[in-house]
Amino acid sequence: MILDRITAPAALRALTIAERCALAEELRGIIISTVQRQGGHLASNLGVIELTIALHTAMNLPADKLIFDVGHQAYAHKLLTGRSKGFAALRQDGGLSGFPNRSESVYDCFGTGHASTAVSAALGFVRARDLTGERYKVAAIVGDGAMTGGLTYEALNDAGKLRSQLLVVLNDNDMSIARNTGALNEYLTRLRASGKWLGTKRAVKSGLDSIPLIGRPTSNALEWAKTQVRRIMVHGDFFESLGFRYLGPIDGHDLESLTDIAAKALRANLPTVLHVVTRKGKGSPEAEAAPEQYHGVSRRFQVGASSDTGLSEPGAAPSEEGRCARVVGDALSEIARADPAVVAITAAMPSGTGLNRFKERHPARFFDAAIAEAHAVTLAAGMAAGKLKPVVAVYSTFIQRAADSIIHDVCLQNLPVTMLIDHAGLVPGDGPTHQGVFDLNMFRAVPNLTIWTPSGLDELRDMILDGVSASRGPLMIRYPKSLPAKAGSSDERPGSIIAILAFGASAPAARAAASILTDEGVTASAILIKSVKPLDGGALRALTGSGARLVTVEEGQRAGGLGGAVVEWCQDNGVPAPLLRLGIDDCFPAGFSLNTLREGLTGEDIARAALKALRR
Repeated sequence: MILDRITAPAALRALTIAERCALAEELRGIIISTVQRQGGHLASNLGVIELTIALHTAMNLPADKLIFDVGHQAYAHKLLTGRSKGFAALRQDGGLSGFPNRSESVYDCFGTGHASTAVSAALGFVRARDLTGERYKVAAIVGDGAMTGGLTYEALNDAGKLRSQLLVVLNDNDMSIARNTGALNEYLTRLRASGKWLGTKRAVKSGLDSIPLIGRPTSNALEWAKTQVRRIMVHGDFFESLGFRYLGPIDGHDLESLTDIAAKALRANLPTVLHVVTRKGKGSPEAEAAPEQYHGVSRRFQVGASSDTGLSEPGAAPSEEGRCARVVGDALSEIARADPAVVAITAAMPSGTGLNRFKERHPARFFDAAIAEAHAVTLAAGMAAGKLKPVVAVYSTFIQRAADSIIHDVCLQNLPVTMLIDHAGLVPGDGPTHQGVFDLNMFRAVPNLTIWTPSGLDELRDMILDGVSASRGPLMIRYPKSLPAKAGSSDERPGSIIAILAFGASAPAARAAASILTDEGVTASAILIKSVKPLDGGALRALTGSGARLVTVEEGQRAGGLGGAVVEWCQDNGVPAPLLRLGIDDCFPAGFSLNTLREGLTGEDIARAALKALRR
C-alpha cells in the first residue's frame, strides 16, 4: 500500500500525482472499512480526502498549522500523520479520538469538536506567529455549515484587517458547479493566484493611472468591468468586502489542480479564502445519495445493502423503541395538531432531535436555524414574545453555546420557551467534546428557569405534553439519547437507612444499588427525581424525617448538579447534608465506551461507595 510509505506528510511530495490519486482511494477504503467496524463520521470524511492530501502536500506540517472546523472531518489527516497503525481502534478506549486532539499528536495543533471555531483559532495562531517572529503558515478548513455560525463571521471580520498570511479553505459540499462554469472559474483562479498575474495587474493599473486625463478613468472602468464579471461568475464579493482575497470555486476532487492552487494561495502575504467544492460521501454511492443519514453512523452498517439507506438492521442505529427522539417528534406533533401556536426549532439537527417527524407533519411551523444555537434560542424568545409556543430541541453539548441567549433573552424576560436538551449525560463514541455533562450545572442557577428530568419515555412524553401546553415560563427538559419505555415509580422500602436520588440514565443504576445494599442488610430506597429545579421539598423532608441518609447519583458534573442542589436544600432546611454525592469529578470525561465513561456510577459502584461512606 502507498500509505505504508507515508510516515509523515512530507513523504507526499515524493509521490507522483498518479500515486497521490491512488492514495486517495486507499484512504477511502480504509475509512469505510474502519467506520463499518467502529462507527463514526463517514460522509464528511470521504468528501475531504483529496483536499486533505493537497494541503498536507503543500504545507510543511507540523511546523505549519492546519486547523479543522468541526474535527469530525479529520480521519484522512490522522492517517497521513503517522497514525495509520492505530486507526483500527478509532473511537475506542485506548485508541484514536474521532476528532483532532492536542494530546494525541503534534500534528493536531488545535482541538475542535464544535463548529465555527477554526477561523478564530487560526487568527490566534497568526497573531502569535507575527508577534513572536516565527515564519510558519496557517490554514483553516471551514465547512459551509460552519458559515452559519456567528463566531465565523466575527473572526472573518477581525482577520480581514490583517496584512499577513492566513488561508481559509471554504469546503463547500452543498453546491455543484456546471462543467463549463467550473472550468472557467478554475482558469481565472489559477491566473489570479499566480504571482505573475498579481504583478501584471499592479503594473497595468499603475501604468494607466499615470496617463493624463484618460488613464485613471480607464483604470477605474476596467476595475468596474472585472468586478461585474466576477460578480456573475464568482461568488467572492462577500469575502473581498471583508478584506480577503477570494480564489474559487474550484473542484475539490481534482488533486493536481487543488495542490497547485493551494500552494500558491499559501504563499500570499494577505488573508485569502480558497473556495473548494467537494462532494460529501464521495466514493460511497449510498453516502453520496444520503449524506445527512451517513454523516454519523453506528458500527456494522453496510455499504451497498439492499435497504434504501444502505444501513444494515443490526447496530445501524439505536432501536426506535428506546430512542427519545421518536417520542419528542410524536409528542410535539400531537400537541401541534390541537394548538396552532406550537412551533419547533432546531440548530441543524432535525433528525438527531426527532424534529424531522414534526417537520413532515407541520412543515410551516418547523424552523432550522442552522449551526447557530444562540440564534435558535433568541429566535424562540422572539416567537414567545409574539404569542407563539416555541420548542427548541438541541443536544446538551451544543446548548452550552447559547448560554447568554438563555439567560438574557428567555429567562430574564420570563418567556414561555421550552428547551428540549437531548443527549444529556454521558455519550459514547465521540469523546470529551460531546459529553452532555455541563448543561444542568450551567443553568440551574438561572432565575425563572424550571428543569425537569425524565427517567423513562413515558415521563418524557408527559413532560413535553404538560410543559408545552401549559406554557408557564422558561422550561428545560433534559434527557439522554435513550431511556427505558417506562420510568416506573420510586423504589421505596420502609425503614430505609439510605435513599439514593437519581434521574435519567442513572435511574437503573440507583435501583440496582438499592437492591444490592438491601441484600447486604442495609435497607435502601431508589428515589427518582423528576424536577431538579425546583426540588420537591416535601419529598426530601419526608425522607430526611424518616432518618434516611441521602446519596445523589448523576451523569453530570458533581459541582453544581443534583448533588449540589440537595446540599443547598439540606443546609437551608437544617437537615444533615447528603452522605455521598456521586457524579463526574472536576474533569472532562475521557472514555469512548459507556462502560468506561460510567466507571464509578454502576449499581455495584454506588452500593460499594455508599457502604464505605456509611461506615465512616
